[in-house]
Amino acid sequence: MAISVKADFFKTFHFLPAHETNHLNDKIRRKDIILFKLSEKVFDSPILLKLLMFQSRQWLKREKTELAFSIAGYAHYLDRQYRRAVKFFLKSIEKNPLNVDNWFDLAFSLYHSDGKDLELSKAIIFDHDFFIDYYHKLNIKKCSRKTIEKIHTKIQRSKKK
Repeated sequence: MAISVKADFFKTFHFLPAHETNHLNDKIRRKDIILFKLSEKVFDSPILLKLLMFQSRQWLKREKTELAFSIAGYAHYLDRQYRRAVKFFLKSIEKNPLNVDNWFDLAFSLYHSDGKDLELSKAIIFDHDFFIDYYHKLNIKKCSRKTIEKIHTKIQRSKKK
């Protein structure tokens, strides 16, 4: 039996990747602190980023879970590969669209990716509750950048009414 991503992550980075869903009604800015802890570890020991990049690929081969996609997103974000991070955070949203942290991770990756995503990034940060609501109303199965843009357009139209 293969070891779980959580257990393997713990063995490698010496902290448990608690990845709880941060619901809107929790009224908490952020529950997931994996990125913050990884940032500190990578800052102190930059070689860990190479290990994280390698491990995240291995974990994704084993599990297509919200946690595995989020860790891959964090790895690419820390490696300043923001466009790649966006792709992984979209997958995280697809797995758990109710997790506010997934939306913020996407927003910050979009913010850093290039100038054309700045407006979309800010919209997600300030209107994340609308994005989550519309995601459910539209009954979306596959999350893509195009999907997020479609939701953004619907939010803009509803605000004008």
